[in-house]
Amino acid sequence: MKDFINIKNFIFDLDGTIYDQHLLQSVFGQVSKRMGKFISKKLNVDLKKAKELQTNYFHKYNTSLNGLMIHHNIEPKEFL
Repeated sequence: MKDFINIKNFIFDLDGTIYDQHLLQSVFGQVSKRMGKFISKKLNVDLKKAKELQTNYFHKYNTSLNGLMIHHNIEPKEFL
């Protein structure tokens, strides 16, 4: 415990424990829709194709943004 003597604060990632799960799903659902619209407009594809790319990039690269950066030279600032 001596290693922690000078630490004043801890940050814990408590996904789904502080906020109601329905609230989180609502927020993440809205974020997902906005990502799909961005991808659709930016890549000039329909919303179905945009959602497919978004999902595939998320699974392959751990975030949709990583895939967009790798395959489409999307700047993070523009996406975020």
